[in-house]
Amino acid sequence: MPILKPGEEILAGEHTKFYDTQGYLTLTSRRLIFEYKPRGLSKKMYTSIDMLLEGISNAFVEGVRKKKLVIIVRPGFFGKDVVSRLEFSVRDPDSWQNRLTELRKSIPDTQVNPQATGWICPKCATLNSSDTQKCDRCGLPRPR
Repeated sequence: MPILKPGEEILAGEHTKFYDTQGYLTLTSRRLIFEYKPRGLSKKMYTSIDMLLEGISNAFVEGVRKKKLVIIVRPGFFGKDVVSRLEFSVRDPDSWQNRLTELRKSIPDTQVNPQATGWICPKCATLNSSDTQKCDRCGLPRPR
């Protein structure tokens, strides 16, 4: 179970498959989180995706018989200027797509377009104000 920030609430969650990794996908009012337990005896949960909803460029359902939720991440949101594609096998991908689409509509344009108001950390995807030189969340220096 992810640690929530003040004012954040869980909206959806289910056991799912992220490519070949079994885990748990959680949608909060601010983030999309995928956690998994590695095979073997380990009881520790690891987080491979913890991203702000501002980083989602698009969400859609793909497939005919075996539908999956596909999320396109904004270029540069995970570091390099490439578009990332995330695929999840969820029970009802249409429902997940609808929720993500509605949540994205509620995010102000200033957060979706950080160049106007600040910068997004390439390490942890936190939106920082334009006058900070280090990420407020992880301390990474602002990229040049």
